[in-house]
Amino acid sequence: MKTKSALIGYSGFVGGNIARQHKFTDYYNSENIGKIRGKTYDLIVSAGTLAERWKANQHPRKDWASIKKLLDNLKRVKAAQFVLISTADVYSEPHGVNEDTKIRLSDFNQAYGRNRFKMEEFVRKKFPDALIMRMPQLFGPGLKKNFVYDLIHDNSLDFTHKESLLQIYDLENIWKDIKTVLKNRLRIVNIAVEPLKTKEIAKYALGLNFKTVTKAEPFNYNLQTKYSKLFGSKGKYLYGKMRQLSSIRKFILLERAKTKIAVSNLAWTRKEDAKILPVLKKYGITGIEIAASKIWEDPARVNRRTAENYRRFWTESGIKIVATTSLLFGHPELTIFKGSAKRKRTLNYLKKMIRLSSYIGARAMVFGSPKNRIIGNLPKEEVKKIAKEFFYEIGREAKKYNVFFGIEPNPKIYGTDFINSTQEAVALVKEVNHPNFRVHLDTGTMTANREDVEKTLRSAISYACHMHISEPLLKTVPQRKSNHVKVAATLKKLKYKNWVSVEMPLEENIDHVQKLQKTLKFVREIYE
Repeated sequence: MKTKSALIGYSGFVGGNIARQHKFTDYYNSENIGKIRGKTYDLIVSAGTLAERWKANQHPRKDWASIKKLLDNLKRVKAAQFVLISTADVYSEPHGVNEDTKIRLSDFNQAYGRNRFKMEEFVRKKFPDALIMRMPQLFGPGLKKNFVYDLIHDNSLDFTHKESLLQIYDLENIWKDIKTVLKNRLRIVNIAVEPLKTKEIAKYALGLNFKTVTKAEPFNYNLQTKYSKLFGSKGKYLYGKMRQLSSIRKFILLERAKTKIAVSNLAWTRKEDAKILPVLKKYGITGIEIAASKIWEDPARVNRRTAENYRRFWTESGIKIVATTSLLFGHPELTIFKGSAKRKRTLNYLKKMIRLSSYIGARAMVFGSPKNRIIGNLPKEEVKKIAKEFFYEIGREAKKYNVFFGIEPNPKIYGTDFINSTQEAVALVKEVNHPNFRVHLDTGTMTANREDVEKTLRSAISYACHMHISEPLLKTVPQRKSNHVKVAATLKKLKYKNWVSVEMPLEENIDHVQKLQKTLKFVREIYE
């Protein structure tokens, strides 16, 4: 007789990985969970609880309301076997604990663990034979946050202490381990893997000497289990140190080899940030490019605390700020070639923007600003001298803040006469000869100039710090599918490692969310 089974949370991180590894009869998430009422299953696996700790702790009632919605539906379900994917955070101090450790609601000082323990209690009462798997941190396809994610994307590494002791489980093992739990009818099992120091992970995976020391004390996770033998292991852990390090390294290298796709916030309003987040998550977009003038009236005067608070909004949702753009927007008075006084003011302003870029975590800066760099009637030799001195000083400042300043070639149709082609941008970077002054690549420029895509990218890619997926005159992507197919294929062939960012303008009287969804669907299909 065929087993009737259901997976709750199939569209989430853990549930998505389970769904890849095993076929279920029915699949549920928050959109259709009401349809589970009145049904009977041989097996239900529930991975449908949100795992956003910071949100739960900031908004405990909202977090519990989300869990209660699931529980209200489960009240009307029958299951011969029920597996709950829970969390190690049900232990108030997840250090040196195992399945025999007693847990009391009074032990909790944060909502995240307390609410999930309350869910465990409900499940035990509703399904007396329920099996509960308490998970540590995780990695696998769809990862959006944690130290492994940060190593992949070079993201927020200054927030983690080098001595932090972490336990990070490989979701490639999840269905295999669920089967072991079912076979042995383990009522509660800690999915405990051997703890690793962050500096060990960084060194083994990337050869990185990770030296960050934070004001906060290092994390100290040491979840343990009584059941290692049942999983083919020994001691207090299901998976040992070297297996963990090898799995993490393999995953990091595979993820870093993928095209890293970001999107510019030019395409929507500041008020729509919260609406855009689910769209980015849906299409696996993990980077964002920021036009700071859309966030602050005077970006150059933003202090570090304000900048880092804004950065945190994105990083806590698994999105890295990868670049800044529109650097001189709203400042037509700032120019490079219209006198030394204006040039000095422009230089000083851009230095402040370099500092801001560093504060929000961006590693690349896109310098387009076509009208601010018009040459006019200046002699070529004077232009060359001014540009070399100006951008070398920019490079020096960028190096201080560990960012890369990219010159964007702007075609003549944008109203400028300085650096119109990718080849000219490469020539300028070679002339300036500073490691932090680089080329910014742009598909819109290549298309407008009818540049040979493969030839252009081959000559420029080693000088590039960032890239735009765009159309001439910033029209909606895509206009010409064939161009993007060529670009994507060439990037893969040349093993381009930096970010590519979708750049589109803000349009009036249209649904920005719908427009972005359509574009990101196309970009994911072509550039994946």
